[in-house]
Amino acid sequence: MRRILCLSPLVAILMAWADSARGEVFLLKSGGRIEAEQLNPQRAAGDPYQVRTPLGVRLDLAPAQVARVIVKTDAQKQYDDLLPSVANTAAAHWEMAEWCKEAELLDARKRHLAAIIALEPDHEAARLALGYSRYGTKWMTQDEYMTSLGYIRNGGRWRLQQEIELDLAEKQRVSAEKAHRTQIRKWFDQLGGRLGGEALAGLQMLRDPLAAPALAEIIADAKQPASNRLMCLDILSKMPAGLANEMLMTLAMDETNDNLRDRALAELRRSQSVAAELYFVSQLKSKDNKRVNRAALCLQGIGAQDATLSLINALVTQHTYLVTTSNGGGGGSGGGTPISFGSGGPGGGLGGLSMGGKPQKVKVDHKNELVHSALRSLNPGVDYSFDRDAWKRWYIENFTSTNVDLRRGE
Repeated sequence: MRRILCLSPLVAILMAWADSARGEVFLLKSGGRIEAEQLNPQRAAGDPYQVRTPLGVRLDLAPAQVARVIVKTDAQKQYDDLLPSVANTAAAHWEMAEWCKEAELLDARKRHLAAIIALEPDHEAARLALGYSRYGTKWMTQDEYMTSLGYIRNGGRWRLQQEIELDLAEKQRVSAEKAHRTQIRKWFDQLGGRLGGEALAGLQMLRDPLAAPALAEIIADAKQPASNRLMCLDILSKMPAGLANEMLMTLAMDETNDNLRDRALAELRRSQSVAAELYFVSQLKSKDNKRVNRAALCLQGIGAQDATLSLINALVTQHTYLVTTSNGGGGGSGGGTPISFGSGGPGGGLGGLSMGGKPQKVKVDHKNELVHSALRSLNPGVDYSFDRDAWKRWYIENFTSTNVDLRRGE
């Protein structure tokens, strides 16, 4: 009676693979492939390949038909001979998998490991060899586990979909800003030329917030004509507020052009920038008295009434100057030596002080007129001149609910 051998689907695939892979693999130029035993491995160049298929069919393949021949190693051929005798058990497949590992037949090893977990799903050694780990009650590869957590393999690493979308948006933003920068520079170059009208229209129609960085670069560039910088400020004023506050804060403090400074303050006031107020307040403590007064003017310009206490503290500030002596002629009725001040000197206020010998540091108190002006502007109807104590008493009465020591932080 003829016996029927029942094989699992996976083992049947292994057997079929072995039957079709006992010889070499002939890749044809037509795109096909033939797996067969080569009967004339020592053939001369130009001779046909004489082969026999697993079904016993003999063929002659002309060299012009063959693109490449994949020659099987001795280990592969030995594996082909061993495979038919492998029992369909986890133990047998594990033994064969270990043999494949030693023979460096890694693809074949994976097939046997897969056969093991098909028979015994909880076979730990086979699972670990295939890259599985146990997560709770489930065996999963790292890819499966990360996918279950919502991660996606992207750019060689695991990332959340939201992260990928944010990265894409950032790349699109950078690309758009670069395109605006190129176009805006081109338009400015065309002003006054044959295409000047079109260029001016293009600039005046700009409303995309992504054009703001390019506009800010031109505004901040002191080498640009003031007309170009003012035009960029005008364009910026038609966009959502707050797009270039950092540049505007620097412009308001350091720019020498009054129109540009005033326009910068107008934009900062429109944006109601808390960062700008904090920055200008910090400048009230500058060692440079000119910056103290400039910061006060900026706070007035943006309407920063919350800076009242900081302005009170800056009504009178003390600054240190290096006083040097001159070896010139008489320095006054007392015969003292004339005094000169370095950059940022007080511009007066030292009376008839005369000094001789080495340069010395002198501390000078300044009553800051622009600070006083800002206080009066931000608090209409209130004026205690440069009397800080009077200003603070008024501040306590009007802006605090408890007695506090406002001298702290001066």
